[in-house]
Amino acid sequence: PCREKSRAMIPVYEAWKDRGFTVVGLSREQKVDHMVQAARHDGYPWTNLVLLNDHYRRWYTSDSFFGSTFLLDRDGTILAINPTVEEVETLLKKLLSSD
Repeated sequence: PCREKSRAMIPVYEAWKDRGFTVVGLSREQKVDHMVQAARHDGYPWTNLVLLNDHYRRWYTSDSFFGSTFLLDRDGTILAINPTVEEVETLLKKLLSSD
């Protein structure tokens, strides 16, 4: 599910990256190779980070076992949690169209 979300975000990233929009991927893995292979296969054009051996389950939340998406503004304020691609595009139009 999280890779599906990420692949769906690629066209949004490509359309808005020159106006200040960026994506950072974060994956919890046992081996770095798993993320590297997935990123290459799916064609992620952004920076991807790997949290290895997350025995403390830092990124699990009660409502999102399979991953989350956070949309933040330039100041780090969270604008949306788990937005759809359409919701991200709507927010980007409001925030970045005048840039």
